[in-house]
Amino acid sequence: MIRIGLTGSIASGKSEVERILQDYKIPVFDADGFVHRIYNDGTAALLLANICPSAIEGPKINRQTLLALIKQNPQLLSKIEAIIHPLVREAENQFFAEAKSFHHKLAATNSPLLIETSRDKDMDVVIVVDAPAELRLRRALKRPSMTEDKFRIISSKQMPAAEKRKHAHYFIENNSSLEELRIKIIEILNELQAS
Repeated sequence: MIRIGLTGSIASGKSEVERILQDYKIPVFDADGFVHRIYNDGTAALLLANICPSAIEGPKINRQTLLALIKQNPQLLSKIEAIIHPLVREAENQFFAEAKSFHHKLAATNSPLLIETSRDKDMDVVIVVDAPAELRLRRALKRPSMTEDKFRIISSKQMPAAEKRKHAHYFIENNSSLEELRIKIIEILNELQAS
């Protein structure tokens, strides 16, 4: 089974690529989705209670409060990541094992920090999606609760696209239509299926 690592900066189009892969029956692990889930189901609240208690509301993590705390104390982010990233990795490993057991030829993970966490080294193929910063900002601001400030904070924690590109087997410039993006992904899938 070929393990695909899909990554890119905020609002580069990773979710669109994920949907295209799923349209072609390729299972995809959504790292952000997993983190959202554990922030809402009580898992993260238990694990982060000692380092950011004011961000916990019942069983959930208040992401706005957490972001404000990280802005006040940037070192807090690395403490949170040291707790959360191993959970993401474990869930991702389980996902790939299950995909292999179902005899999928291809399976992917959609992970914004794939390269930053050195997870790219565990993948057979790395796809980096990018778009110009102004376009990514416009896309991001369409999301609920997204602000320019939040966009800049998230962007500052991510490796620049030029650096990510050095780790990529495939680099997709997503600055056109969804149909163009689909064509680019199909070309990659055809290559991978043939290998």
